[in-house]
This record gives sequence, C-alpha cells and structure tokens, in this order.
Amino acid sequence: TINPANPSGQTGIWNTATNSIYSVSRSGSLEYDITVQTEGLYQLKLLATQPMPTAKHHSLKVQLYVDGQYVRTNSIDVTYGESTPSYYLTQNLSEGSHTVKLVFDNVYKKTSLQISELQLGILGGPDANTNGLMDWVETNLNNTSTLETTNFESAVSPAQFEGKSRYLHQVTVTGSEVKRAGLNRWYSNIDLSATAPTDVTVSFEDGLKTEEPSLIWVETNAAVAADMKVLNGSSLLLNAGMSELDTAIITVEETTYNTSTGNPAQHQFNNDGIHTVTASVTTELGIENYSFNVEVLSVTQVEAPYLWRGKDRSWTWEELTSDITVTAEGMDLTKNETDFTLERNEILEDVNIVARLGESGPIAASVDTKAFRAHDVVEGYVSVVEKFEDGSVHVQDTMFGINLPEGLELKLSCFSGIVFEDGSGVKTLTKDSFSSIYEYPLNFYRDATRQGSICHRYSVYQDGILVGEGHK
Repeated sequence: TINPANPSGQTGIWNTATNSIYSVSRSGSLEYDITVQTEGLYQLKLLATQPMPTAKHHSLKVQLYVDGQYVRTNSIDVTYGESTPSYYLTQNLSEGSHTVKLVFDNVYKKTSLQISELQLGILGGPDANTNGLMDWVETNLNNTSTLETTNFESAVSPAQFEGKSRYLHQVTVTGSEVKRAGLNRWYSNIDLSATAPTDVTVSFEDGLKTEEPSLIWVETNAAVAADMKVLNGSSLLLNAGMSELDTAIITVEETTYNTSTGNPAQHQFNNDGIHTVTASVTTELGIENYSFNVEVLSVTQVEAPYLWRGKDRSWTWEELTSDITVTAEGMDLTKNETDFTLERNEILEDVNIVARLGESGPIAASVDTKAFRAHDVVEGYVSVVEKFEDGSVHVQDTMFGINLPEGLELKLSCFSGIVFEDGSGVKTLTKDSFSSIYEYPLNFYRDATRQGSICHRYSVYQDGILVGEGHK
C-alpha cells in the first residue's frame, strides 16, 4: 500500500487530509517512490473521489507513468461523497526501487481530484504449463510482445525483424539496436554471418519473454538471380554457377571477386542507383555469362513533425521515390500529390511514421511524431479582473500548452482595440513560457471604445512552418 498523502514529489498545489490528498490547482502530478520484492506485471489500484460538493466536472483523467514510461490514461467518473476505483496494469517491474507518477490532466475550474487509496500488487492466477508465468501474464505477453518475422532465411544483410511491443526500452535484440516502428511496434536490423547461422535472442519486458531464432544468410546466385531492389547499406552474398564444380568471376561497382562453391563474395551496396552484377562462370563445357540488376534506394531521415491534437497539418518527406511506402499506425496519414496530411488525436503514445521498401519490405526509416495540446478559453468565457475609471478593462484567461516539444513557437496576436499587458498586440510563447502544470496567464486590456469579445488568435510554428491555428 502506498500512502497517497506522502508523495516524494509533486507539481501543482495539493492539500492532504487523513491518508488522502486532493488537488487545489486545476492540474498537477504526484510522484511516489516504491520498492517491489518480486519481478512481474503489477496492478495499481487508485481510489478517487470528488471533494467539491459544487463541482461542475466529474469525469477526470489521470495518467500513470512508471519509471518515466507512460503507461495509460484512465477516465474516472467521480461523485462527491462516493469513491470510485480505477485500475492500471504496469510494464514488467524488476525487483527493487521504482517511481510511480500520477498526472491529473485537467484544464477546468470548479473540479478537483482526491485520492484516498493507492495499492500496488501482483494479480494471482494459474500456471497451467508450469513455466513460471501465470496464464494471464503469458496471454498478455503473447498478445502485446511478439516477433512477427517468420522467414529466417535472408538474401540481404542486415536482415530485419519486426514485431509488437508497447515498451520499447524493455526490448533487446542480440547485438542490434531496437527502434520504434508504428504504434506499439518495433524493428531491428541484424547483421548476418556468411559462414554460420546467426543466433539471435529477442527479449521482451526485460526478459519476461524471449525468443531465440537462427538466421541464415543465403547466397544470391547470379546465374539465376532476378533483378532486385535493396536498401542502401545492404550486402549480398554473391556466387554464380549451376554445379559444385563451377567457378566464377563476379564484377559489381568496378569491384571483381573470384568465387566458387563454398566461397561466395560479400558485397555491400552503398551507392543509390541501378548496379549491374555480371558473372563469368567457368563450367565443364566452357564459359557462360550472366547478369542481373540491383537497384539501391535510400530514404532521407527527416525531423519529427509537430502535431497539434485534433488538427491536421501538411508535411513533406523529401526525396521519396515511388518504391517507398509510407504508413503511420495510430494516427491519420493521407498521401497527397506532393505532401502528406497528418493528424493525431492523442499526444502521449509513441507514434512513428514508417517508410518501407514496397508494401511489405524492410523499413528504411522511422520518424517520431511530437504531439501536443494548446488551447485557451476552455470555460467558454474570460474573467474580468479590473475595470478602470477611463472605461478600459483588464481581462485574464489561461493558455494551456501540454506536451509542447522543444523549438515550438506559439504566436498570439490581438486586434480590434485589444492589447497585452506590455501594450503590444503580439506575443510569442515557447515550452519554457509555461508553468510546471502547463499554464500561462494571458492578460488582455480592452480600451473604453471597445465592447464585446476579447479578439485574439494564435498560431503554432515549427521552424517557421505553420503547424496550425487557433481562433482563426
């Protein structure tokens, strides 16, 4: 059991009651240092209530992070005087110390979150196959942590593995970097041995599940090979001949190799374009000549696009050829004639845009997306702070900037007799402008000749390129 009233860290303003804690500020976070005695998947139970009898908002969002890893967001329907349980399943936790962080994600006044109970524990269950994993854990892992590659023979090195995993930092592949593919997916490039099978261990959730395939690098026989397309940096194991007694002279990219049975040549393609592989094969009957083409393609790695939740934006990935297919699981992506239209409707998951060779070939590049929220006038009105003798008015509102990426610029402008506190009609905000609970106070002044709304608009930019607009 974790004492809710004793956090090790917090943002925002919280007050404590008997073994409970409740928010005073609109939003905030609580951190707790915990120690687990047994490795495994843990369930966190949170007991919440609404401490304000006159609250206007009762569906509250609470995010869970463990050791900095986002786990999930629960929507909790709370009522004054009643307690509502909410449950979270963590990633695999090793024995030892960990940090649990709860984020109260709220922008509205006249509501609060009170937490009266936090319990962390391992759920029980049968282990029918006695492999040390409860059946429900094994089912969970088989659904969420997978190696989907089934062909363990490859003509190209590196070969590529793909599969599912939500927690990328807990996936390892022997001797290879693990990268994010689409939503809850991973991939890894494995360098192959030309002389023996390449044994690979793929580990999920810090070893809770492992798979141990062996990869074979198969020769490409120039005497029968068809034209092919490969990614820049790929290597082929080249040979040529129709019998074990044949020998060959193979030429590619001005490099010549002498090959024979059991003695292939490794050639790496590092230059884009079409390269002809020629083979002069000496057989019992004489010399026979063969050739095939290898088209080498590459994809330029580009900067992560900033995506404003719920707003589409134009985005360009330069120098893509028609051989490259672009997809983005977990978000909307539309291919246009010269660009893409992107939109995300959540901001906390790892969602990448993936470019692969053909429809189902290897991944050539994966680009992170950085999603955020920015909004103001969330209550539908602004507050009058002071009325002056000359008839002018001081008005205040709050701008919220949540999950803002570094380098983003939020530019505000006023018009029709409205100015900011410094007398100007423009203001530029960045991530650092906002408080630890993602708030920035907006102070407007309206002159006496102006009545009605506080006219302003704001736009978001990434490196000078428009991401989206608010209050158009």
